[in-house]
Amino acid sequence: MVAKLTVILYFISFLFGPVRTREQKCHVVGHSQEKILTVLRKDYGSDAYADYIIPMLRDFSQVPYGGGAAGCGVAQTLINVERMDCMTLVENVWALALTRHIASGMEVQPDDDALFALYVQNLNAIRYYEGKNERNEDRIQYLSSAFIQLEKAGVLENPLQGKGEALQKRIHYVSTNKAKFGGFKDWAFLATKEAEMSQYTYYHYRTSEINKYLADARNGDFVGLLTTVNGLDVSHCGILSHDGKSIKMTHASSVKKQVVIEQDLQAYLSARTTIHGIIVYRPRFPAASQFTRAEAR
Repeated sequence: MVAKLTVILYFISFLFGPVRTREQKCHVVGHSQEKILTVLRKDYGSDAYADYIIPMLRDFSQVPYGGGAAGCGVAQTLINVERMDCMTLVENVWALALTRHIASGMEVQPDDDALFALYVQNLNAIRYYEGKNERNEDRIQYLSSAFIQLEKAGVLENPLQGKGEALQKRIHYVSTNKAKFGGFKDWAFLATKEAEMSQYTYYHYRTSEINKYLADARNGDFVGLLTTVNGLDVSHCGILSHDGKSIKMTHASSVKKQVVIEQDLQAYLSARTTIHGIIVYRPRFPAASQFTRAEAR
């Protein structure tokens, strides 16, 4: 089993350097592991992400809204697809897609334990700075910070670059609202991450112009809703789809208290005065040859 795990976890080495050999520590809620494995092994009729992403999302329709982190300790990875908020929905969906992609390119298919271990490693790479989950500060608090990390790693791209309007914003919401974010000690580290985000250029469409995105839209694009709240990047996120005429957003809704499938994005935005635009990131799947080279290092 140790040898098998070493082989299938090369993806994280490719993105973030050598994989740590310490045992993964997870806090698995309810039947989340069984649900994840079912989705990973399900035949959606196509291996193309843009084809299977919407049917896969429908398998999470009406999942209750919430963080679901009660009982999860420091340095434990929360595995909970029985209750999700908007950010954990995007994280879990992206980890599922990456895991399906990697597993599909393996000559020998992993057993359930190895497949789940690969999923956890991918989730860590998405959810934590440099894929390390050792302290509270490692948890990425800003959605766009996760997008920036994964864009640098080559597994996300910004389809609005050169098309959308350029924007920079000073990010400081966490560091100036310390009372809301208990458990942090290394505020200097968090301030460094906020400074990095403040220098980043966001390419976006204003809420009144999101139909400009329709011509380039692809099913499964990730969306962040830019907020007017001082010091904050986005206030909500989801996964996009389109029918050629309108843009839909699948998201975990705090209003409807559940995962909502393909809600009309324009209608959603029209009722929210604190959202001024959208940023979009598109998953990229590196070729199998790249993974092979990473494994051989």
